Amino acid sequence: MGRILTAAELEERARIARRREQLRAQRTREANRPYRARPPRTTYFVHSVTRPNTILTVSASERSIAAIGGLAAINGLATAPGNSAPLSARTAGIPLATINWYFGDANPEPQRTPWDTRWIRYYDATGGQSHFRVPVGIATTSEGLDDLILLFTSLFNGAQGQTRLGENGRAYLAIGRQSIASMTV
Repeated sequence: MGRILTAAELEERARIARRREQLRAQRTREANRPYRARPPRTTYFVHSVTRPNTILTVSASERSIAAIGGLAAINGLATAPGNSAPLSARTAGIPLATINWYFGDANPEPQRTPWDTRWIRYYDATGGQSHFRVPVGIATTSEGLDDLILLFTSLFNGAQGQTRLGENGRAYLAIGRQSIASMTV
């Protein structure tokens, strides 16, 4: 059993509860943003890096594929080879090799949050999209991880890398969740 509360203490608790409900209602109103549909995607096929003689069905946004230079640049196949039975990358459980990158901002700016904290935004989203991700594969079954890393470095070196990454951009090659190689500009 607790002690008996005075009228002033009960009033204070009621005031705090009312204020909590007001803040919760305000947060709910602010969180109601319009639905933003997923961008158009392209489905294509790649040779698996981790399992030999396996073709995987993958998809990526059309904008990401265009930004990387098309399906040929990432060893993607528009149609599956005739003698193969492609597996879905989502359901097969096979680790997928991906290239992830973001277009960097030349002047990173601190951003304020509603909780009066701040974070630094290192990416530039002026074109409507800042972060990109495309699944990649090896060109033939005789290639290996070294060839995939060579493909990655060729995509982000020199002028091509500057165009794709901007200032302060970052790209990394991953298999599953493990980063294999990374580059910054």
